[in-house]
Amino acid sequence: MDSSYSFLFKGVLTEEFFMEKGVRQGDPLSHFLFILAIKGLKVMMDEALQKGIFQDIELPNFGPNISLFRYVNDANFVGEWSKENARNLRRILTCFYIASSLKVNFKMCRVMGIGVSRLKVSFTACLMKCKEGDILFLYLGMRVGGMSYRVST
Repeated sequence: MDSSYSFLFKGVLTEEFFMEKGVRQGDPLSHFLFILAIKGLKVMMDEALQKGIFQDIELPNFGPNISLFRYVNDANFVGEWSKENARNLRRILTCFYIASSLKVNFKMCRVMGIGVSRLKVSFTACLMKCKEGDILFLYLGMRVGGMSYRVST
């Protein structure tokens, strides 16, 4: 049984229609659709934070609280280190999949911990059914973690 779709356009619901073809990788429309979907994930995360389901981290010196970084087709979650937080993040991502049909590939996900034992990182990665990550990694082509090199002036 195929699902029918309709859109809300300028406050008016369009006629229902059936999808004949899906969006494929490389389609120019796919980035726009991802941006729309990731906004839904942001709303879900905000709701989880407000209800105390997920615990974010507060940056020092009266800095902001952070829980999610987004860039193109990438999302990075930041939160307090706890088994319950990890379980709830997995639940949030599963709900996101159910709501959006965008499957999260947990085999491609990585768990990293700062100031946490390697054993705890390994346990949490196993709990979330994903890989262990390392603090030394590349993000958007930039090296994160490890020694930074300064240019002396």
